[in-house]
Amino acid sequence: MIKIVDKNRIPELRQQLKALDGKKIQVGVFGDAEADLAIIAGANEFGANIPVMEKMRGYLHFIGIHLKKTTKVIKIPERAFLRITMDKKDTISKAVKFAERIFDRNQDPNQILDAMGASLVSSVQDTIESNLQPPNSEITIQRKGSAKTLQDKGRLKQGIAYKIV
Repeated sequence: MIKIVDKNRIPELRQQLKALDGKKIQVGVFGDAEADLAIIAGANEFGANIPVMEKMRGYLHFIGIHLKKTTKVIKIPERAFLRITMDKKDTISKAVKFAERIFDRNQDPNQILDAMGASLVSSVQDTIESNLQPPNSEITIQRKGSAKTLQDKGRLKQGIAYKIV
């Protein structure tokens, strides 16, 4: 007599997938970080045009940055460190590999999400260190003492975090 034993893992897999249902990983600089860091991140991610007011002109002059009288706007160019990272094939491949771990019934789905979030943060930090174009202005290079974009004191890189929602 032949006895057939069905050992499919579909019920376990369904449970694993249900634990992940509707969850998302968000990566960036969040509101609970320093408020000015979120502004810096947004201005660099999307670019910004900052109108020059007389009080600002006076402050910049005081700290050694002398604007021409005709300068009406300071332009911060877009350096989309978040979007560039998330569009990279390498980032997508890593995320898929983490997602495939859901099929391993010994893995807690929340631990998989945590590992994926940490990996995404690391990828964004690598992008920040990559010296994204366009280059810094001469004034910025003089002020920072470095030509590397998105890097001054390391606050932006260290401010990148993830959360699971």
